Amino acid sequence: MQEDDQSPIITQTDMELFNNEQFAHMPQIVIPFENYELLEKAFKQIENAALDLQYAVIQDENARLYKESTSKRRQLMLIQKERIPLGRKLTSYICRDQSNMSQSKYCIIVIKYVYGQIKIKALSGAIQITQDHIQILANSLQINQEKREQIKEFHDDVDLNPYQIEQLAQNMIYRYLYQEQNNRINQKLLIIKTEPQVKKQLQEIYKLVTATHQGIINDNNHLSKRQNQSLFPFYKIAIERYIFSQMYQQLFAFYKQKYQEQDLAVWNKKQEIIKRMTQVEMFNFLELKKVYQSPNLYKNSIKIFNQFTFVNIPQQQIQTLQNMMSYARSEAIDFNKQYELFSMDDELPIIIYLTVYTSIEDLYARVMLLEDYVRNDPSLESERRIITNIKVSLDYINKEWN
Repeated sequence: MQEDDQSPIITQTDMELFNNEQFAHMPQIVIPFENYELLEKAFKQIENAALDLQYAVIQDENARLYKESTSKRRQLMLIQKERIPLGRKLTSYICRDQSNMSQSKYCIIVIKYVYGQIKIKALSGAIQITQDHIQILANSLQINQEKREQIKEFHDDVDLNPYQIEQLAQNMIYRYLYQEQNNRINQKLLIIKTEPQVKKQLQEIYKLVTATHQGIINDNNHLSKRQNQSLFPFYKIAIERYIFSQMYQQLFAFYKQKYQEQDLAVWNKKQEIIKRMTQVEMFNFLELKKVYQSPNLYKNSIKIFNQFTFVNIPQQQIQTLQNMMSYARSEAIDFNKQYELFSMDDELPIIIYLTVYTSIEDLYARVMLLEDYVRNDPSLESERRIITNIKVSLDYINKEWN
């Protein structure tokens, strides 16, 4: 490759890693980065941040996950030092055995430059830990004033798809929070963490998210009114992600312990039901109308439902549940070609069925945490219904299904 050739190196292996469904649930951040001349410097910043996180930066030319041109790097692989002290030697093994990568206890992160974007993708490790780590790596690019200029600003006359809008909003919010409000927000979170009542903690978190959201919208010095207003709804999601990345583990630990007995009882009952009933028998037992008894057995809806366990941001958790129901409604109308799912009497049997087949073992705890948080937001009245329906389904499975 010529030294001035700026086309990125993309291999089939690279695209499989970023697009393979096996890793779809793992955290990923995509950062617009169009100034190619600064790419080498950007990767150096990421390396420094990775070393601070106790990661080994793998640059083994024999590793299939790493490619290097004659002049500029476009991909790095990070392996957690504490857990793999000989990460460089293990790289070739890990690369060959991709089937076990997502189940590995080791944290593995790949950074790839592709067509004006830097993609930071976790391939292995605990979801919350890798999510926090890739965000720190992303922030290492955005905190630096020189790099801030490389985050492209979009205005009202620019056509953006929803994924670009959400990612752009997150990048902008994280820059703002880290540079201007980091101390205030972190000090507030330290106070919230000392609150003995968890529901009170959730109330204070909601107030902090709302106040920060409104403050950012009103702060012309940082987010100009010229910015595309379609970004505004995504600001709140980005703020929630920033705050819940620091609070979720503590909150969930409480709910997991509190609802451990209910979750275990529901899980055991589900296994018993699955062993003694077929899906069709289950449809009939739940009195699901024949026009909705799809032969595809709502497999896509179950797959979406299982993603709920990998999302720790309230608004995105709600979106996951809504997507689950959208898939169910689509499958129902695709099957019978005439009747949509309209009433609760039609939807609830399907929600119970989906709850039986989801593989989430601590669903009760996760749903209760989400409900206790969103009840602070009066604008989410309609969204709370699906949370209530899942709670009803869990209780029905545990206490009433004979």
